[in-house]
Amino acid sequence: MDKGGVEAKISDHKEPKSLLAKFRLPSFNSALYTCYVDFIVDELDFRFPVGAPIHGIRAFLATNQLNLYDKARNALALSLSPVVRAIVDPDGALQDIRNLDDISFSDWFLSKGGTRTSIQRLWDPVAYALGFIDCDSISARCMLTIFALFATKTDASLLRMLKGSPDVYLSGPIKKYITDRGGRYATEKKIVKADAYVAACDVPGIKRLIPAQWREWDMFDNLFKLAGVPVITVQLRYNGWVTELQDLEKSRQLKQAVGLDNLLYTPDADFSCFADLALVSPENYYKEGQGSLIQTVAAWAADKTATFYFDRSTSRFEFIIILWVWSTIAE
Repeated sequence: MDKGGVEAKISDHKEPKSLLAKFRLPSFNSALYTCYVDFIVDELDFRFPVGAPIHGIRAFLATNQLNLYDKARNALALSLSPVVRAIVDPDGALQDIRNLDDISFSDWFLSKGGTRTSIQRLWDPVAYALGFIDCDSISARCMLTIFALFATKTDASLLRMLKGSPDVYLSGPIKKYITDRGGRYATEKKIVKADAYVAACDVPGIKRLIPAQWREWDMFDNLFKLAGVPVITVQLRYNGWVTELQDLEKSRQLKQAVGLDNLLYTPDADFSCFADLALVSPENYYKEGQGSLIQTVAAWAADKTATFYFDRSTSRFEFIIILWVWSTIAE
C-alpha cells in the first residue's frame, strides 16, 4: 500500500512498473476495497473527487457493512482518537498513537464507545490483513497508525498489486540491484565475510540465525521477545471465474478473465483476505484456458483445521477443501 503524499500534478506521477493500481480515479489516488459479507458483495469505496479526510469519511458512511447504529458508535470512537489530531498535527498524533502500544485495539475501541459488531464485521478482517491476528490481539497503535495515514494521505487508500510473481517483480529486481553494485546473495550454509549484512527472516528464522553472544545487546535480545503468527497460504485453481457474480455465462467461459480485479476480504470464513491472482497479477498467473487462481491466507494456522469454502448456488459452483494444519511455531 502506497503511503506517500498526494502529487501536485497527478499527470506527472509515474506508476511503478512492477505494480498495478486497482480501481483508481484519474483525479486522486484512491481505491475501492471490496468485501464479501454473508456471500454478498459490498464496498468500502474511497473513490471521491475530494481527498483526505473527506473521502474516508464518505467511504465509511456509505458502506453497508454496518448498520446506522454501529456507524454512529464507530464515528464516536474515532472522533475521540488521535486520528482527529493527525489532521492538523500529524507528528503529535503519532506520538499519542505510540503510547497505545500496550492496549489491544478491541479494548481501546470499546472503551471509546465502539461496538463489538463493528469489530467483527469490519475491523477484524482489516487486522487479519495487517498482522494475521484479530482486534483482541493486535495493538491499538498498529490500527490507529493506519487510520491516521488514511485521514491525512489521500493516496493511502490506493491498493497496488504486483504484476506477477514476486520472484520476477519484487525480490528479483532487489537482487539485481544488489549484485549490479558488487553485492551478492548468500543462501548456502557457510560462513560469509562482508562489510555489511542484510538478513530477511521470519521470527523463528531470525531466532535461529542470531549468535548467542549477540544477545548481550538489547537490539538483538529484544527479537527473542517476539512471537510469530503461524499462517498458511493456499492457492486454488478453478475451472471458472470465482469472483464474477453478475453474469453466469461469463463465469463459466475460459476465453477471457472476468471478475473483481481487487483484494477482497471477509469476516465469514477461516481466511479473511484473498484475491484472484489471474486478475490482479495477470503477468504470470493468468493461464489461457484456465480460470481463477485464488490465493488466500489462513491465520491463526497452528494446530487448526481450516475449512476453505466457496458456495455459489447461482452457478452450481461449490468447492470445499479441508486442510489439516499440523505445523506450529518453531521456537
